[in-house]
Amino acid sequence: MSTINLKQVLEQFPTILQDTKKLKGILSDLFPEAPKGLLRVVVTIVEEGIAEQLSPKQSLSSMEISRYVTKLENDYGYSSKLTEQALALWTEAFAVTTPNAPTPTKASDVKTAEAVSVSTKAKPKMQTKSAVRNFTPTKKTTQTTQTKKTAPLRKVHDPYRGQNKYDFAIEGGVLKKYKGSASSVIIPDIVTRIGKEAFYGCESLKSITIPDSATSIGEWAFGCKSLTSITIPNSVTSIGRGAFSGCESLKSITIPSSVTSIGDWAFSGCYSLTDITIPNSVTSIGERVFSGCESLKSITIPSSVRSIGRGAFSLCTSFTSITIPSSVTSIGKEAFENCKSLTSITIPSSVR
Repeated sequence: MSTINLKQVLEQFPTILQDTKKLKGILSDLFPEAPKGLLRVVVTIVEEGIAEQLSPKQSLSSMEISRYVTKLENDYGYSSKLTEQALALWTEAFAVTTPNAPTPTKASDVKTAEAVSVSTKAKPKMQTKSAVRNFTPTKKTTQTTQTKKTAPLRKVHDPYRGQNKYDFAIEGGVLKKYKGSASSVIIPDIVTRIGKEAFYGCESLKSITIPDSATSIGEWAFGCKSLTSITIPNSVTSIGRGAFSGCESLKSITIPSSVTSIGDWAFSGCYSLTDITIPNSVTSIGERVFSGCESLKSITIPSSVRSIGRGAFSLCTSFTSITIPSSVTSIGKEAFENCKSLTSITIPSSVR
């Protein structure tokens, strides 16, 4: 029980009593060797509002302790031993005195005890000369009391950055689904891949940050109408089919140089997109990747690109000009279909 230090938990996470789900995660991370049953009772005490009742108290009577123990036994079937241990942890954290705690000694009692001790001492006997000559001083021995130090609470990295961990369905490093409703999300840095449709339909989501641990963005991962900002790190190497399709409010995006593959339909229907950078690492622009990007006026195709897929820039109605590099050897059908504002285009001789 001594290994669980709730006082330091409260000091490090002052608002933890307001979020029992987060409390469960923190206790499991900080005290992995603690009995699971005991941790459950500790959390239940918070859920039942008992911790809130204990917080302002200075002392707790035996009757009050018995009442709390009986309630937890009857309502949850917890053993009295575990319940008493969990209550002791919380009373210790809140510095609440219980009947078992030692009572501090009053200063007046100490003085009285000292006075009695002095008065009852026998008067010293007079030593003879021979006794003085044969006197050998006694060496004083100093007793050192070793105080057991409590190990400091180790700082634990929170991959969720204060967000509700239960909003993220993560399996084997893959973010399967985001179940929250926040407008701004930082994906936990334990995620290595963003799965298929992980954020699809999150209409209130406006901003998202992808961690350096992620290497790929899955198919149709983001279908978020309100998304205006997203940060893609250099660790990402592939963007899946339809990954950002339907992100109507997304205005600009920078694809890092680590990306080598962009799937079909990746940015289709991004009506507000005005600026996008394609890195030299990309070798092909897939089918309908930018189809329906009505606000996109121009785009620079890097010399690394070898092929442009079917309908890649169809319905880009604001397109006025585009330069196709000589590295391109093939352009798919309808690549520039319904680009109403496009007045000129130069197709290099390399295109067959």
